[in-house]
Amino acid sequence: MGVLSENSTNLSTSMGYYEQAKTYLQNSTNWALKGSLEFNIAAINERMGDFEQAKAYLTRALEYDRRSGNLTNVGFTTLKLAVMVARQGEPSEGLIELTKAIEELKQIQANELVSRAYYALADVYKKLNLNTERRDAALHSLEFALLTQSRIQQSHGYLAVIESELEANNVDAAKGYLKPYEHLVKETKSPHHQYMLMKVNAQIAELEGRFEAATLTYKTLLDTQYQTFEEKLKTQSQNHKSSLDMLSKQQQVVELDRDRKLTISQLENAKLQQQRWLLAFGLTFIFVCTFIYLYVHKRRSAELRAQLYEANIRQKDQLLADISHELRTPLSVLKLHIEAMEHNLIDDKTVAYEKINDKISQLNHLISDVYQLSQAENNALTVYNEKYNVHQLMTSYSYDMQRMISKHNLRFVCDIAVARDISMYVDKPKLDRIINNLTKNACLYTDSPGLVRFKVRLNPQYVFIQIDDSSPGVTNDQLSKLFERLYRVDTSRSRASGGSGLGLSICQSLAQVMQGKIDLKQGKYGGLCVKLLLPYEYKAN
Repeated sequence: MGVLSENSTNLSTSMGYYEQAKTYLQNSTNWALKGSLEFNIAAINERMGDFEQAKAYLTRALEYDRRSGNLTNVGFTTLKLAVMVARQGEPSEGLIELTKAIEELKQIQANELVSRAYYALADVYKKLNLNTERRDAALHSLEFALLTQSRIQQSHGYLAVIESELEANNVDAAKGYLKPYEHLVKETKSPHHQYMLMKVNAQIAELEGRFEAATLTYKTLLDTQYQTFEEKLKTQSQNHKSSLDMLSKQQQVVELDRDRKLTISQLENAKLQQQRWLLAFGLTFIFVCTFIYLYVHKRRSAELRAQLYEANIRQKDQLLADISHELRTPLSVLKLHIEAMEHNLIDDKTVAYEKINDKISQLNHLISDVYQLSQAENNALTVYNEKYNVHQLMTSYSYDMQRMISKHNLRFVCDIAVARDISMYVDKPKLDRIINNLTKNACLYTDSPGLVRFKVRLNPQYVFIQIDDSSPGVTNDQLSKLFERLYRVDTSRSRASGGSGLGLSICQSLAQVMQGKIDLKQGKYGGLCVKLLLPYEYKAN
């Protein structure tokens, strides 16, 4: 990770990874790896300009490399340390370090590294204006480079010799090394050496008095004119023409150069003006498009809010009408029973009171369900989770379900496969309501004799609860409507038994509040299959 970050120039992140790696290697005896780590940290410090820290890390890297016995790493680190001292410290100090490094590298026969060291040594001699020593170092760099297979290092060696010869104005000697250097540059296609080859050729041309042609067509034409005027000036000079004519020609060259510069300046100004107009047009276009987009977006948002508001009003009106209709039936029955008792039309008043009690209880359940749904829609429900043993909790639900199901002459199948030491965090009153509603639905819509199955499983994230019942089932069209409020598959059956049509809607709202999921499908026993998933924390008691 540190190397990847360093390659993407994210030096601070790379340094962080390297420091973490150092902590892991603190007690390690892998000296080669520790040396490589110190070497990489030194390189980052060098790139950040902290050369003292870089030198300290390189010194430690060299110590680790020596302990590892890896001569290649020793050579690389020795050379890196010497070159850093030579470039950043005093030239005399760099001279000493490079000389020591060369002796060590020769002992391990690291010819390429020796060549690099001599190349750096030639650069130090250049700073000290010791041209003879510089040339000798350059020749040694080339000598050891030719002992390697590295074409790049051989290019460095030839370049060092050519530059030292040119520094001493030995053009012929420099040109003697130019041909093999040109061959290596063509072979390696190194951009650096291609640039240096052009620079060397320019220096040779300069020392020989030649001029390079311009690369652009306009400049080439002007250079041709310059050469023409120069040839005329030379001819006039050779023919001993008057200095006035010579000055006139020179003045023409100056004027041409001035005209050229003026033309270029005008073209650049015209281009800049065009770019300004394009930028102004682009910004105006973007502004207009943004304004139109914001206007359209705002208008659509307002229309959407209005539609949602109207839909909400219609939904609430429909709910109010449905609830009014649901309340009318038990209220009508209550009224009939009370009037019958007032006129002594019922002999057994105990039975009448029981029926009145049932209708009042039915009204109470309906009002409670409506209130529960209203709280869910207004996000007013709060979850209070407590820790429960999953097996104990589900077993207690199975007892309650068995009592309710047996009253409806149905068979109860309990399938709880849960470890006894698993706990979950749940809002038990809300889960009680869900289990009760689902069990009640299963009892209301299952023909006798039939069965109701209670299945509990665990997966890594959820407690899985499934309640299946036997026939009658529901159609696919009915299945998609079961979560709608006040929807009943069999209106007469649910009303007769006190069902409000809100049970599954309440279960869905409570499951969502508890961060759970509830799903319906046709069951394998011919009835309905309800799947409930509730999240939990997997902890042993």
